[in-house]
Amino acid sequence: MNNKGGLKVLQGILMAILIIEFAAFSFLQISENKFKSPVIIPTGQAVGNENSCAPDWRCSEWSACLDNFQIRSCVDYNICGTNENKPIERQSCGVPCTPDWQCDSWTPETCENTTTQTRTCTDANLCNSLETKPAEVQTCAIERDFSWVVTFIIIIVVIFIVGTIILLVQKIKED
Repeated sequence: MNNKGGLKVLQGILMAILIIEFAAFSFLQISENKFKSPVIIPTGQAVGNENSCAPDWRCSEWSACLDNFQIRSCVDYNICGTNENKPIERQSCGVPCTPDWQCDSWTPETCENTTTQTRTCTDANLCNSLETKPAEVQTCAIERDFSWVVTFIIIIVVIFIVGTIILLVQKIKED
């Protein structure tokens, strides 16, 4: 083996080592930054390591009407991992659906001034309509009874009228 041949083999080996090191270094860099680098998702939006991910809901067509309901599947193409703003996947069909609202008790049970009470209401018929849904939050307020004021004013007016009549009667007797 001559020097030129040995030198070329050595250069080849060194080149292979450099390529392997470069590949390993690149792999480590990529794996360390995999959550920091933006990822291109089907909608073309770039999602980085922030917590801001806008779901891109895409739904199949509605199924045929079966037992007065239709179903479909909705998938988030951005894979945000949330059900935020997810379209409904079940709806009534055929016969008009009348919601049957079932509400829990108000909590807390006692309502003091400026306390907020909450409850959960669900539609037993699953109509997917919010039109007649009862309130689920209410602010408490002290109901003030001002009937005593009206009673007091009436008593004062009656006393005034009676006093005026008495004075008029006395004046007529004097004359």
